[in-house]
Amino acid sequence: VSHCLATGHPPKDWLREIVCGPKFVAKSYPRYCTRGYAFRVLKENIVRRTVDCGVSSSSGDDVYYGNVREILEIQYPGMIGMRCIVFNCEWYDNVVGRGVSTDAFGVTSVHSRRRLDFYDPFILASQADQVCYIRYPRIRQRNDPWIVVMSINPRSRVQGVFDPLQQQLTEEDGEIGEFDEDNSDSSCSSSDNSSDGE
Repeated sequence: VSHCLATGHPPKDWLREIVCGPKFVAKSYPRYCTRGYAFRVLKENIVRRTVDCGVSSSSGDDVYYGNVREILEIQYPGMIGMRCIVFNCEWYDNVVGRGVSTDAFGVTSVHSRRRLDFYDPFILASQADQVCYIRYPRIRQRNDPWIVVMSINPRSRVQGVFDPLQQQLTEEDGEIGEFDEDNSDSSCSSSDNSSDGE
């Protein structure tokens, strides 16, 4: 903002809204879908068989592992009405050997009883990758604090989202057709029909 004022240019509207700060009230959600991941908060996963609250975030060479405690939508007042989604996370200790270990096979484990010392729990949803934690199958040491980190591959398409420009299968010949912008009633045309017009 000071650079804009020094050069004589007025600051952009979005920059002015960010400088003014967000609203004091934020919306909280039990789950959030982004970039093919479906995140849930930790308390929603206690009774479920699958746990979708694991999260990882990279910062340079450091990788942080944790659980999503809360999903918040922060809104900025103003004409643009900017919004961002942040995750309030509980982070495991990321010091190699004490909180994180990687074996000879490349399997990463975290110590589930060690937490990160400093308080920096928030990340943007765009910075989060989803992981799940699996306990080692043990007979004698059932309360082993080390849990295995498994990265989740994002889905290419989240259920409930419709993309009108996505290619569809034609029912006649089972081939993938191309999107026809001129004819809004039939969004697919087979390859045989498109070659007849030339």
